[in-house]
This record gives sequence, C-alpha cells and structure tokens, in this order.
Amino acid sequence: MDNLHDTKVIIQRVIDVVPILKSFLKKITVSKFEWHSHIGVGDAANTGMITGLGWSIKGTIVGVMSHYFSLKTPPDYSITPSFQVAVSETRLRCMIHFRIGYAMVAGIKAIKRWRGGLPKFKSQTLSKLNDADSDKKSV
Repeated sequence: MDNLHDTKVIIQRVIDVVPILKSFLKKITVSKFEWHSHIGVGDAANTGMITGLGWSIKGTIVGVMSHYFSLKTPPDYSITPSFQVAVSETRLRCMIHFRIGYAMVAGIKAIKRWRGGLPKFKSQTLSKLNDADSDKKSV
C-alpha cells in the first residue's frame, strides 16, 4: 500500500510541473529541423516493416514537436530503405532558439512548486530518500 502512496505522490509532483514546462516549450522556436535515416537489415521484407515503423516513429515525434514548439520552417525528414545491405544510419540537424530569461523563469517557477522539499515517502525503498533529506538538514 505504501508503494501506491509513493507513486501517487511522485505523479502529483510531476503533474504540478507540467504546466510550467508546457509554457516554456511554447517559447522555444525551431528554425531548422532535418532528420534523414538510412535503414536496412539485409532482408527486403523485414527492411520494409522496419522502414514503416521508422516512419511511424518519426511522424509521431514531428507531430509532438509541432504541437509543443514553434516551427519556423516545415521539418525535412526522410527514411531511405536499403533492401540488400544491413545498415543503420541517421543524421539529425536541429537549430533551436529560446531566451535564457524564459528558462530561468521556468526554473524558478518549478522550484517554487517543489519548495516543500522532497515528499515524505512511505515505502521501504523510497523512504531512504527521507533519511538522506534529513541528514542534509542536520549538517
């Protein structure tokens, strides 16, 4: 039962910081995003499946990026299958911009949310963190 309590405490702490993180991510501008891959496993059928999986992963990542970041230019990404040779190669080129002040403000807000210190864990494994926190305060 203590593990469930600790999990709830950790999840609540993370949820408290999510709005701050989302606000900061909206201030990040991606001016260039290029991601080109060359994939092959030696077998044409398996290469085709892995290439499709790669497109799914890349599409999801680019979709999430476009939701959270401000993209100045459309992302340029591709996957080139190599049906006869086993090869795995990827090149990623990304240029992001943000003002350091925005990062500092987000950091300060996150610290204010967490200023209560570490949560009091009840499970045996995580309660060791409570002991480590009290050792630091006594010094």
